[in-house]
Amino acid sequence: MQLPHRLLTIPNSVTEIGSSAFSGCSGFSKLVFNATNCGDFTSFSSSNPFVGFGGAELVIGNGVQHIPSYFLNGCTNFTGSLTIGNSVAEIGIQAFMGCSGFTGSLTIGNSVAEIGIQAFMGCSGFNKLVFNATNCDDFKLEYNFYSYPFSKNFTATEVVIGDNVQRIPANFLYGCTNFMGSLTIPESVATIGSSAFKNCSGFTAVRIPGTVTIIGNSAFGECTGLTKFISYGTTPASAEPYAFNNVPTDCPLYVPTGTSQTYQGASEWSGFSTIIERNLAVPEDVNSDNTVDINDVNEMLNCILERQSDNRDFADINSDDKVNVIDLNEVIEYILNH
Repeated sequence: MQLPHRLLTIPNSVTEIGSSAFSGCSGFSKLVFNATNCGDFTSFSSSNPFVGFGGAELVIGNGVQHIPSYFLNGCTNFTGSLTIGNSVAEIGIQAFMGCSGFTGSLTIGNSVAEIGIQAFMGCSGFNKLVFNATNCDDFKLEYNFYSYPFSKNFTATEVVIGDNVQRIPANFLYGCTNFMGSLTIPESVATIGSSAFKNCSGFTAVRIPGTVTIIGNSAFGECTGLTKFISYGTTPASAEPYAFNNVPTDCPLYVPTGTSQTYQGASEWSGFSTIIERNLAVPEDVNSDNTVDINDVNEMLNCILERQSDNRDFADINSDDKVNVIDLNEVIEYILNH
């Protein structure tokens, strides 16, 4: 059914939407969902209220607290990026399962405390996950690891963990082999849950701040693509059994100057066969010679111009997963002020 009005707004007082309520309404181009605490939808995707809702943008209102279970299950026509706002506390079971039309980034707001099983399973269009949930509950295992929110056919290749996140949930990205490049854990994080990044074989480097005190069982198990593991803590985080199980034996562990013996004597950390000390306390010391000078500027230029450098993973001064003139300026500013 073609409709003349392109915008559909669901008001905040709506608590129930019947099966197939807007099915086949292909004329809409935008859905604004403001229902504060709408009840869960039917589990049958063919009877979803928005099946066949035409090539549309989704906006979740600022007052929404609960994303219903099965919300857009099987709705492939929604497009663009998706932001789950800071008012949302819960994302229901299979809420966005099979929403393959979304592209760009998926942003999870800071108040999200629970994400239901298979919530984003089959969301194959996203290229970036921005996770801001401060204290999200651990992800639940219902059937197998495919029951986790991001485990199957969630094809984003980049993850950004927000600066206010305090804990990484257990099973967070378990089995997500598509994520690539460096993984940076921000300084706000104190706990990394069990199996949080298990089998994330696409990551090549991991940075753990000194604020992390607990690394759960198998948190980085089977991360077989790692070529560098960097821990900034002068005291090793308490790592539970198998925290680094099957990380490549030739993956070096970089630690702050003067701490290698402490790491060698720490449970699980001692499994790294190569532990190398660096001046991690001063990131501007790119070549780790305990002096910040023109040599570090030259090393930065080598990295920016993609010349040969053994310090590329340490040239990202501001930890934005890019090495560019912004990082170079930080080195120059350090030299001018010291």
